[in-house]
Amino acid sequence: MNQAKNILSIQAIRGIAAALVVFAHAQIIPSYIQKIIGKNFGAFGVDIFFVISGFIMVYISKNNFGQKGAAQPFILHRLIRIMPMYLLVTLIVFLIIIPSGLYLNGSIDDDYLRFLEATKEGSYLLSNLLLIPYFYLTDKSLPPITGVTWTLIYEMFFYYIFCFLLMTPRKVYLQIACIIFSALTLSAYAIEHFHLNGLAFCYINFYGNDLILEFIFGCFIAEQYLAGKTLTINVSWSLLMLGILEILLSYRGLNSTNLSHFRSLYWGLPSALIVFSLLSLEKEGAIKIPRFLTGWGDASYSTYLTHYTISLVIINAAFKKITNHFPAIFDSLIINTLIVCMICILCIKVGQLSFKYIEKPMTAFLKKHLLKPKRLSSGIAITEETTDDDAAQRRAL
Repeated sequence: MNQAKNILSIQAIRGIAAALVVFAHAQIIPSYIQKIIGKNFGAFGVDIFFVISGFIMVYISKNNFGQKGAAQPFILHRLIRIMPMYLLVTLIVFLIIIPSGLYLNGSIDDDYLRFLEATKEGSYLLSNLLLIPYFYLTDKSLPPITGVTWTLIYEMFFYYIFCFLLMTPRKVYLQIACIIFSALTLSAYAIEHFHLNGLAFCYINFYGNDLILEFIFGCFIAEQYLAGKTLTINVSWSLLMLGILEILLSYRGLNSTNLSHFRSLYWGLPSALIVFSLLSLEKEGAIKIPRFLTGWGDASYSTYLTHYTISLVIINAAFKKITNHFPAIFDSLIINTLIVCMICILCIKVGQLSFKYIEKPMTAFLKKHLLKPKRLSSGIAITEETTDDDAAQRRAL
């Protein structure tokens, strides 16, 4: 049986990460919170997601490295996990939100007019649907149809690389992964430093973002966890506080220093400390995971997809009408803070409803009809029990 079902802290961290990203985007009104703690506070939720992805992929695949036929069911599970809900949300935005005028009135992107013009091009829509970074290569400031798509591109890239890693023995896959991702990151830095042009250089520059190193952090944590090398309670609490403090201090540094090439250091490493510390604390029985956080974790993907270009667009369009009639309503610090919190709660609730009534039934249907247990040469069967992290963890609730 998949031991991942006992790691409730991973589900809780995913829920917190999704809430942080929602909070970063929820400040669509002039926010006092933003002035106090910094612009886009909560964006590091993405870095937490990447660390968790690295951890989960290794954890659920621990017995499948070097096994013939392990890669195909792995990537099929990942595609079923990622693509259906993503395609549905993207088409809703493209076919309903944009034509209705809601996007024009409620977008939180500065370049929404150029975005609306780009949506008339078939190649732009196709690149979005296939999670290909075409739109970044042509105009880096142009947002995708679904605002968080850029992170999913990196996720899918990691999954493809992980498929290759599954073909290698477990004792060497991590070294190979370090070589691949480090080489990409260094190549991207060289391309930008020497101003190299060309399509191939553009792709390397995009995929060589140092964010990809955060997947490696998660893989390393998984190996330590599987080997029983977790942290003591005192060390866990210390590193947890250190990770949080480093992230808080980084927001001050971001306002005065160009740290764009070191995100894996100023947000990635602290995120890794937070994840490893919480895993260790749970294993030692030092913390109890609240049920509502695991519920947030279940719905984290739906929340992540729906909040930016559906929930916030609709909410922002409504707030613009309210502010036209009552411009002074947001001047109060208390009211301003309450509104931002209310926006976060609404977005999370929409995500939970989307998970319960759309994502969960749709994913279960596709798995039932597209996936069949596949026995490896070692006799280990690859099934939903051994490859699907979400279902296994939900059964623990």
